[in-house]
Amino acid sequence: MSNYDWTISHSSNQGTSYTNISGLCQNWTYRYGRRSVTDQWGSGAGTIEGVNPSSLPTISVGDWIKFSENQFGTQFILAVADFTWTYNPAATADTWEITLEDALAQIGRIYLDTDASVGAGLGAGDVAWGLATTYGLNFDYYGGDSTTSAISDPKGTNGTQILQKLTNQAGAYIQAHRVDLGVKWIGYESLPWSGDPDNLFNEILFSDVVGNTRYNGIQFEGLADSYFDLVFVNATGLDSQSAGSGVRAYSQETYNQTEADALDWANYLLIQLGSATQTPAQLVTIDTANEPIKYMPGNSAKITLRTNSYYATIEGGVISANPAQTRITLNLSDREALNYLLLNDAHWGKLDENRLGF
Repeated sequence: MSNYDWTISHSSNQGTSYTNISGLCQNWTYRYGRRSVTDQWGSGAGTIEGVNPSSLPTISVGDWIKFSENQFGTQFILAVADFTWTYNPAATADTWEITLEDALAQIGRIYLDTDASVGAGLGAGDVAWGLATTYGLNFDYYGGDSTTSAISDPKGTNGTQILQKLTNQAGAYIQAHRVDLGVKWIGYESLPWSGDPDNLFNEILFSDVVGNTRYNGIQFEGLADSYFDLVFVNATGLDSQSAGSGVRAYSQETYNQTEADALDWANYLLIQLGSATQTPAQLVTIDTANEPIKYMPGNSAKITLRTNSYYATIEGGVISANPAQTRITLNLSDREALNYLLLNDAHWGKLDENRLGF
């Protein structure tokens, strides 16, 4: 099977010009998103390993590295976080490693320089956008309609703490694979999978049938993976709300404006997490039919295995490449639990009231 045709380039001036360093690179990896739907979002990280570092352009922290694919164009632009050089007796045998980070890492460096003073009633997406852009970061958001309580976090609070709560209550997905474009934040609760009215996502069709996008391995989650029968939503300044009963408890911190909204979200999470049915949790492919950025978080997959079909949401993954092969490992969550959420309600898409439980 053919490999993706990657070109790796370096820029010391934030993309004004690039130098091709592909011939010095032996392999590279980019890890992004999260492993499961219950994990927090963290900044993506990558590495490039290569030889003959004396032939590299000057590498500095904050430089950009672009990964372009010959057929599909620019896929990832990551920032240099570190650079190491390993010396050997023969100069031509020296090796190097560049450590990379994606756009979400920038938010991790935000610390409030004054006490936050955000009034109640704004959408979670509005507040997330305001947090990022106040500190000069590129941040595009879609959806995030659920409104927040007043936010008064003290000076010195890390921006990631605030963003995580906003992301939680919107069920948002984060794509941060290009530092030139910044973070794309997509509120799940306003874009049900049954509709995706803004066409922000793609569905990849994987199959074990020749002629379709092939996978090389599938790992199903265990019975207890991402399974919780009791969910707590703890909105700042409000009483904790819970849905379900049992001993496998999961909790989220949010800024929901009202206890009713927090309870609605708890019930929604219980539907998402309350099934112990085993579904695909990880998929590996070396197929090169699809544009790599379609494997970013929020996109979905239909997987056919021995005539059975499974529907999954991409939570994160790992792309690793060398001149011989590109290997893509996807972390998946169960989308079948949400398939009945057809839009006959402007916000939640209620249909089966008994199954929803609220």
